[in-house]
Amino acid sequence: MASAIQEARTLIKDIKAANVAPTDKARLLYVNKLNQRKIQNREAAWLLRNPDFGLSPLVSEMQQSPVIGKGTYRMLKAGPIATRHVKPFTAKELRDLVSPDLAYRMDAKQYIIDEMIDSERRINDTMEFIAHCAIGRGSVRYILNDAIGRMDVNLTFPVKTQDAAATWSNIATDIVSQMDDTYIKAFINRAGKRPDTIRMTSTTWAYVKANTAVKAVFGSYIRTQGVKVSEIPVGMITPELVAKALDWPPIAIYDERTQVKYAVTNTETAASNVVVELTGGTWGISVGDKALCDYKVADAGYDDWDFEATVTAVNPGVSITITLTGTINAGEYIAVKPTFFPEQKIVLIADEFIDNEFILVPFGIEYSGSEIAANMWYGPRMDIFNIGQEPGMGVARRNWHEFGMMLGNPNKIMSVQIIV
Repeated sequence: MASAIQEARTLIKDIKAANVAPTDKARLLYVNKLNQRKIQNREAAWLLRNPDFGLSPLVSEMQQSPVIGKGTYRMLKAGPIATRHVKPFTAKELRDLVSPDLAYRMDAKQYIIDEMIDSERRINDTMEFIAHCAIGRGSVRYILNDAIGRMDVNLTFPVKTQDAAATWSNIATDIVSQMDDTYIKAFINRAGKRPDTIRMTSTTWAYVKANTAVKAVFGSYIRTQGVKVSEIPVGMITPELVAKALDWPPIAIYDERTQVKYAVTNTETAASNVVVELTGGTWGISVGDKALCDYKVADAGYDDWDFEATVTAVNPGVSITITLTGTINAGEYIAVKPTFFPEQKIVLIADEFIDNEFILVPFGIEYSGSEIAANMWYGPRMDIFNIGQEPGMGVARRNWHEFGMMLGNPNKIMSVQIIV
């Protein structure tokens, strides 16, 4: 079996070196665009660069430079976020890797390649979700109540968060004056400039374009362009035209999603505001997400579920609160396909790709010949290692990554809860 282990290790390195397993980062906002900075220690900065106020002093050319203070730069530090999972090889998988039959060997190699692609997708999705938690939600909360490996991540970011004066899901709410007189003005006072972007999901955008005040201003704008309001096609009410009509910063729609699935702990019957305990936690589920109840893969091969319910509360690591329109039994699954960006919020943000970045920390161990040695890994990794002792010896592949999230200037972020 030793040659199979070495074959697997060599294969992983060859795939990485040849970049045979590309991952689809283009669909992700922050993973695709934020700088990823490597540091030498394992203490990641979660908030950095809080600049001094004021103008630079003026002096005459014959005058010595005045002495000013050192500044009020803040740095909040914590250990990095670690994501790691292990999958054991079966004896058949290892035999196939060194099989003299090329058909078996190639199938085994392709399986590992496909798994590497999926593994890096999971890691990238996790980074993307955490970035949106920090920037859009102002916090990262993760609890694992496993008896062996308990975990409690509770990070709060000093992002300005506030509620709308009236919910945007009511089309009669004057969201134009809210945005103009409250959010944009407050943002300018905090950041010193207008926001570059107003980010939202298409769920929120549907409320914006249906809003009475928005339609009134948009209709007036269209009339000045020589178009009759009655002749406006639905497809013409675009984020670009609405932002232009209302003199708002550009509206960015972000709908990319991931997927999580958990088993239901107890049987629950139809009722309002039911607390549903989940086996395995609540990681990835947020208020406003749609829970797909009794989620299963049908015989036809496509996914199916009995009914949907909106998540109205989350008890991290324990349960979610939803309104059930039917019974869901213990052991059945609830799946959620959440947007990385929270659907019930908007975020006003400036300089997001200049100020904010991921921090990569060194981690890991690796084989050096037959010896295990400490190494300086950065970025997503897959490695192969021995597990167990005789007679239960085995081989596993481990996928892992460790990183932090730095917000350069929280004054340039405002997260607003606009649907309640």
